[in-house]
Amino acid sequence: MFGRVTALGVLLSCALFASLSEAGFDEGLAAHERGEFAVALEQFTGAAAKGVAKAQHYLARYYELGLIVERNDQEALSWYRKAAAQGYAESQYAIGVMYATGTGVNKDVAESARWFGLAANQGHAKAQYNLGVLYLKGLGVPEDGEVAVRWFLESAGQGNPSAQFSLGLSNEHGVGTPQNYGEAVKWYRKAAEQGHPEAQHNLGISYHMGLGIERDYETALRWYRKAAAKGYARSQFRVGFMYAHSHGVKRNDAEAVRWYRMAAVQGYSVAQRSLGMMFEDGRGVPQDYVNAHMWLNLAAARGDDTARARRSALAKRMTREQIAEAQKLAREWKPKKRTGRKPG
Repeated sequence: MFGRVTALGVLLSCALFASLSEAGFDEGLAAHERGEFAVALEQFTGAAAKGVAKAQHYLARYYELGLIVERNDQEALSWYRKAAAQGYAESQYAIGVMYATGTGVNKDVAESARWFGLAANQGHAKAQYNLGVLYLKGLGVPEDGEVAVRWFLESAGQGNPSAQFSLGLSNEHGVGTPQNYGEAVKWYRKAAEQGHPEAQHNLGISYHMGLGIERDYETALRWYRKAAAKGYARSQFRVGFMYAHSHGVKRNDAEAVRWYRMAAVQGYSVAQRSLGMMFEDGRGVPQDYVNAHMWLNLAAARGDDTARARRSALAKRMTREQIAEAQKLAREWKPKKRTGRKPG
């Protein structure tokens, strides 16, 4: 009986110790969430010194981000390592990111893969996705599409939209899994419903082209609009295309030009070529050979052979002064950051 009481006492003591050591972290987390970072730092530092892995991780984040302390990647890595040594998956993942990006250490993709693997095996969704990407591309690990797909499935099962999108791509193109357009649509939809713009775009393409699902221009346009509103250039171009060709919407050349321009200013060559052609033909805008030449020239510079041919043909109808002005505009042009517009 005495022995059993002593064992119970030991268990109670251990539980009390764990509670006391975690207390600093809990108080630090509460202060952090209130925006009281100085208080949080003090609590995290104390708990981290006692070996609380979560506190060590948060302290590392403060040093990595330079949050009320001077940024110090080596100090961040040191604290991440302490937490990772206790099996804390979030810190293992963070170390993987540091090796992948060369932050605080020499870039080492193989070492990054090792750390992602440790976290992935504990069910860390982002680590699983990143490890899948490394296997897909053969970076730091042997190239293996099937292994990549297995890790994408693990991550996607936890709701990671990037992994869901990657599974859509794998199924669409038959990489690591048999080609299956219907399965691709399923995964694109899961990611698209979480707001992933590339998935929204590809789901739009699936509806537009009838790949893995019945062709439906109106639904395609709806998904293009969602991605376009986030500034995704390919979808902005597609919305413009739908207006220009009466796909799921009444033809409206002015609206087509508006959407082509939003994609073109981001440097998307197909949109630049299409916008140039609209200026050349006077569709949706007054006919303007100078602007037409400029946009065709920009698209041609990005390797668009169709734009190059159209530019050459157009130049034969232009004066030397017009060509010189168009070339000057092209030289001075600079791409803009992603811009969105709420669909009308």
